[in-house]
Amino acid sequence: HPDHLLATKQMRGFGGMLSFDLVQGCDPELFRESLKLVKPSMSLAGIESTVTSPAATSHALLPEEERLRLGISSSMIRFSLGIEDIEDLIADID
Repeated sequence: HPDHLLATKQMRGFGGMLSFDLVQGCDPELFRESLKLVKPSMSLAGIESTVTSPAATSHALLPEEERLRLGISSSMIRFSLGIEDIEDLIADID
């Protein structure tokens, strides 16, 4: 991330929440459904890893133009890391 160095200077630790856009052609719903360990969820930040698609959930009622202005594409995924073993999480996403 372009501001990683700045963040390391300002913060002592980082949270377990990630937002990222899937590569073109990767369907967010199929991505979520393909996960076995990580569960789709409307709420984030529990002890279990969860994933959601803001365009289909929290921001679904906004017009597409407004969502895009806010930086929320239809391919965006929000991922909340839980306490599972990191190798298990990586295997699930791969």
